Amino acid sequence: MILPSLEMGGMERIVAQLACQLSHRGWRVGVTCTRIEGELGPWLRTEGVPVRVVPLVGAGSWLGSPELIRALRSSAPTIVHTHSGTWFRAAFAAARARAVGCLHTVHGLLQQEPWFGPSEKHLAARLSGAVVTVSPSLMEYMEHRAHVPRSKLHLVPNGVDTERLGARPRGDLRSRLGLPSGALVLGTVARLDPIKNLTSVLGPLRQLVSSGRDAYYVVAGEGPEREAIERRAEEVGVAGRLRLLGTVDDTAAIYPEFDAFVLPSFLEGTSLSLLEAMASRVPCIATKVGGNPAVLGDGAAGVLIPPNDEEAMTAALFAVLGSSAERERLGRAGRLRVEQHYSLSGMVDRYEELYRKLGKAA
Repeated sequence: MILPSLEMGGMERIVAQLACQLSHRGWRVGVTCTRIEGELGPWLRTEGVPVRVVPLVGAGSWLGSPELIRALRSSAPTIVHTHSGTWFRAAFAAARARAVGCLHTVHGLLQQEPWFGPSEKHLAARLSGAVVTVSPSLMEYMEHRAHVPRSKLHLVPNGVDTERLGARPRGDLRSRLGLPSGALVLGTVARLDPIKNLTSVLGPLRQLVSSGRDAYYVVAGEGPEREAIERRAEEVGVAGRLRLLGTVDDTAAIYPEFDAFVLPSFLEGTSLSLLEAMASRVPCIATKVGGNPAVLGDGAAGVLIPPNDEEAMTAALFAVLGSSAERERLGRAGRLRVEQHYSLSGMVDRYEELYRKLGKAA
């Protein structure tokens, strides 16, 4: 597998879990990072998955990085599986290395795709035997904007470990953060990035507090938007009700602490944190973008709101937090939907099927 790095983002965690599960099922798997290794590299090695860094730098890497070509030839993989951020260059190197088959997964799009983005993806798809998208909206983009043949496209939603999630009771996060035991906690697990639009939760949080609700907003994650979030919290008068936890290694322990999970993103593929919150039986509120409507069953398993609409976010928060019965209903519906459509084992099954088809077709 080839991807930029093994940091703690959703895509990277999905790739690490996929590699680990494949290794446990008897596949010979290796992970190549083209930028830096990241935090998940050591964990993968303890699971028996080798990790290496082969930087793709300079204009020459677009025409086949000699270092990556040599690395692929030395390991002689049957299938090269590339991921967002490496597609064209890695697929080109795989073709030069004469790999048996090449598969790519599109995990998401940039908020502002470059003008050449569809053409680049079209060319990369010609070098790939199969193209996977993690949401129906991404599949539509690849077919209608990048003009990838429908016969090459496959939908494989991200999956989460339902056995690991949903079994933990509420812990002591409130006391550790100095929050009252009966406080209402809104939560998000996400990279602090402008595309996540986390500042849009702060105005609705102020409305909750003004109405007399003892509400707080807890965010697990790190990124370049931290200062902007803190500054906006000061501006709207809720700085004392914001808790930024930074990177949290054991996210499974965080979700049970939330009374509601909010995902106000401008754009999403299939959000891993949304799936994890649903699997943890947390009622979810998410923007109607990207893969979120499909994940939430068009609103059957959570609340969908327009992006960047603080009025709609406020109304959704009042509706969910104002009724314990509604929170329980949404929690049950979310858990059931993940079990039926977004399990980790089901995701790995689908990838195994594609690997075998590519191996036979080559």
